[in-house]
Order: sequence, then C-alpha cells, then structure tokens
Amino acid sequence: LVANKYDLRWLHRTILNSRTYQQSSTPAKGAEADRTHYAAFPLRRLPAEVMLDALNAATGTTEKMDMKYHHWPDDMKTVEVPFAPRNPFVTYVLETYGRPKRNAAVQCDCEREGAASIFQVLTLANHPRVWEKVRDPQGRVAKLLKDATSDASRVDALFLATVSRLPGDAERAACLAFVKGAESAERGFQGVLWGLLNTKEFLLQH
Repeated sequence: LVANKYDLRWLHRTILNSRTYQQSSTPAKGAEADRTHYAAFPLRRLPAEVMLDALNAATGTTEKMDMKYHHWPDDMKTVEVPFAPRNPFVTYVLETYGRPKRNAAVQCDCEREGAASIFQVLTLANHPRVWEKVRDPQGRVAKLLKDATSDASRVDALFLATVSRLPGDAERAACLAFVKGAESAERGFQGVLWGLLNTKEFLLQH
C-alpha cells in the first residue's frame, strides 16, 4: 500500500482479484464441514439497502425518497441514504431487513441485524409495492416485451437482471412452459421475474 502511494483503487482491485475474495460458496470435496479455515465463501443475505437497490435494478424501477426539502436528488440510491427517508416502502424494507438506525453518537454497522425472518420472506413475496415494480408499465418486463425478439431471449434477460447468469436448459424450458401456459405473455414474464426475485440466488451473496 505504501509502495503504491496509498492508492485505494489499487488496494480494492488487489483485494477483489485475490483468490480468497473470489472463493466459491461451494466447498471442495472433503471440506464440506470446514467452518474455520475459509474453505468456502459463507452464504450471507444481502444488506437491506443493497437488496432494495438490487430489486430496483432487476425490475427496472426506482424509488423516490420524497426528501426534496433536504435537497436529496430524485435518482438517489438506497445505499446513499444517510437516514430513513419519507418513502414508507424504503423505510419498511430498511427496518425489516435489519439496517441499524444511524445517529450522531454511533457511526457503526455493528448493530446490523443479519438474521432472517418471515417478514422478509413475505415482503418480497406479497408486498403490494414489489408487485407494482414487477408490473410497472415502464419496468423490465414491459421493455422486454417491446424490445426483445423472442421469448427465449426475454427469459435470458430476466436471469441476467436478477441472478447475473444465463439459465440452464431445464430452467429456460420451465420458464418458457410457464409463459406459454399463462393467460398472457405479460403475466407469464411477470411471474418469471417474481419467481427469480424470491430465489436464494437473488437474495444471498454467494
């Protein structure tokens, strides 16, 4: 670090390119029970603000913080929010997913709650605002129905937007069969997107 003149970009690049940081969450054969020597990356839930930004990115929507009085920009991401905004959905997600309340006396994430709860599951599965995002007329599905050339390419795009990979053959076939059996292509792809948002692969760092 000293030799590189305290260049933080160099430091971050070095850490991110290290074998330890890039360790897979799938342990090597014979090391499945090893919890002390970092044999595999431990699965962790996305932090509250990261999860909400990931939800927005996957659905192609945004959340207005309703904080113009405090001169907050309209395109502000949740990870940039210094304290709870007036937007009730954002506040609810931050509280439900365990983000600690910031105050002048304590500037520490050590109080962050990392445990899972049924409220977290129900939020993504049933919250009206989540469904509004999935069905947004300017959102991910609406744009794919307008721009993509085939149902297979739409399924591929939804996988890339949510779990950052292409689907396997069986996954693609199952999604296409679901879309074909839906009352409309729009409803079908909305269901595919909703299903991907509720997978462990979307919710966990791995």
